[in-house]
Amino acid sequence: MSADDERGLLNRSDELFNFALSGLLSGDRQAALDRLQRAIDAGWSDYYLSHHDPRLQSLSEDPRYRQMMMDVKADVDRQREDVTSIESEDELPALMERVRAMRR
Repeated sequence: MSADDERGLLNRSDELFNFALSGLLSGDRQAALDRLQRAIDAGWSDYYLSHHDPRLQSLSEDPRYRQMMMDVKADVDRQREDVTSIESEDELPALMERVRAMRR
């Protein structure tokens, strides 16, 4: 565990993702996977970007990594369905109007 991690400075998903990359680039696959899981748990969801990041290529056949990416993709797909549902029911304009009214 790094000094930053011990002090609680690594708590945002993007920070944790970069922390995972640092583990991977230093050759510690296990630490990279553990850190990536922490990033996902904290809300990291850049599934589509991860498929084009050459730094992650060495993990592409790892079963744990593949499961994590399947889980992230499922979450992204679920969020897309939620947005589509909201938009198709015309709830989004009403929701936005309520938010605007609350800010006045």
